[in-house]
Amino acid sequence: MLKKYSSPEYLWAEAMATTVFIHNRILDIISKNMTAFEAIFKRKPNLKKVKIFGCKCYAQVPKEQKTVWEPKSKKYIMVGYDKHPHKYRLYDEDKRCVIIGRNVTFIEDEKKYVSTHYDTEATLLKGEIQDDNLEEIEADEVEEKEDMRMAAADSNADKTVQIIFRTPEGDYRAKFPTPGKSQASGYAGAEFSTPRSSKAEITRKLRDRLSLDRPDFYRAKLAIMQEPTSYTEAIESEDSEKWKKAMDEELKSHESNKTWELVPKDESENPLSFRWVFKIKRNTEGSIDKYKARLVCGFSQKCGVDYLETFSSVSRYESIRMLLALATSQGYQIKQFDVKTAILYKQLEETIYMNQPEGFENGDMICLLKKSIYGLKQAPRVWNTTFKNFLQDYNFKSITSDSCIFVGETQQAAIYLVLYVDDGLLIFSKEEAIEEILKAIQSKFEIKASELVTYVGF
Repeated sequence: MLKKYSSPEYLWAEAMATTVFIHNRILDIISKNMTAFEAIFKRKPNLKKVKIFGCKCYAQVPKEQKTVWEPKSKKYIMVGYDKHPHKYRLYDEDKRCVIIGRNVTFIEDEKKYVSTHYDTEATLLKGEIQDDNLEEIEADEVEEKEDMRMAAADSNADKTVQIIFRTPEGDYRAKFPTPGKSQASGYAGAEFSTPRSSKAEITRKLRDRLSLDRPDFYRAKLAIMQEPTSYTEAIESEDSEKWKKAMDEELKSHESNKTWELVPKDESENPLSFRWVFKIKRNTEGSIDKYKARLVCGFSQKCGVDYLETFSSVSRYESIRMLLALATSQGYQIKQFDVKTAILYKQLEETIYMNQPEGFENGDMICLLKKSIYGLKQAPRVWNTTFKNFLQDYNFKSITSDSCIFVGETQQAAIYLVLYVDDGLLIFSKEEAIEEILKAIQSKFEIKASELVTYVGF
């Protein structure tokens, strides 16, 4: 794939990811009747998205990144597919980086090859035959000296030159009279032959795929544990006890935080719908860490009635990289923490009703939300404001360039705190200083602190 369009070798990871993407959407010897995609997602894959790896393409440039006089699109190289069904991974040759593009026009058949072959010793005058669509011309002999061209024109006026046009559809052969004294006749005597398929001239011997060893993860790709998509699927699955335990823990978190209170149902109220979201958390080695259930609502909220402001800032990746580099160079220590049920720590300003959780109903009542809950449009903003106010009480201040990077001082030691939704990083130089700030956070929020393993993809 890399050699087909002379792509740089350092794009091998993109080529590998594209191979896996395509392989999971086609049939093979092991799964002859169903693709891996269909086995996992219970629907057939849409192959309209598939494009030729390494082909040239043009992606729309956002208005914010160009002026009025600059082009509306930019040339890229297609190197893969994004998780979003309508987005692609595109390689920028100028900046040498991969971007994600949506509005993309592909040029999959741009390369066309042309070669020339002479029946006689006559030479082809430079520039006589031109074609804007022909990018590569292979000539057996081209004489550039003036005396040789003049001799050929005088002595070979009645001879012809054969041109071979090589295209993906086949080879086209044409005979043209060579330039000379009979130039006035033009190309009226040109003869074209029917295309001859180039595939018939090329024979390839493929390896026996049955002799290739499949990796272990390939054999197990159809045996991936399925996460239930509803309450009914969860209680009817083989791991129903584990999912029930996860739901009980979720409801206990809501009870301890007093997220809602049950009130009689009023005909004038229109409570929000909800759903259970189930997820299997895994360790870095791939083993199961825990079963997690989350109660989510807010799908039918109306702007101006159920919520107003929704924006919530997160730390920039550039800021995180800079602080990690600083910690490495200065020998600082790093700890990470995760706030459990972070969304549930702030009182709501709006009056919002929700139906009771499925499987845990208590009479003909509805829930009056007192605090934010996952799924609400304003939930991330409410949590972000709550945590920032808490840090200000301990004299932590956000920096100007990134509102989610905080700097504080404890026991004459500087502490850097990074916040990305409910995931945090603490960078410090003294162990005593970090213990004090962790105790302060634990007094207000329920957190899980550990040494740095992975942090938002790093």
